[in-house]
Amino acid sequence: MYRTSKSIKNMTTSNGKQVALGYVKKTNAWERPFLPKITQDMFVDVAEKYKDTLKPETVEVAMKESDSPNDAAQHWSTLEIDKDENVIAVKHYYK
Repeated sequence: MYRTSKSIKNMTTSNGKQVALGYVKKTNAWERPFLPKITQDMFVDVAEKYKDTLKPETVEVAMKESDSPNDAAQHWSTLEIDKDENVIAVKHYYK
């Protein structure tokens, strides 16, 4: 279960809404002290392609570990998080 995230950048949707991009820093099962800059940059580039698919209440998109080890396509599992820090959607973002 998602516990905390770390923001790395803000992006603006086509409607002008600011949304934070970040990564899951802690779950009930593991903790990630940092995410390499190259991985952060790749995630930001991919997230930009999906910025207009977000739920209206999304204030942050956080990358987490992929739950699909059998999926050969490079992708990121993402959580859409609302202002109350609730996960409101889980999606895969493909490169």
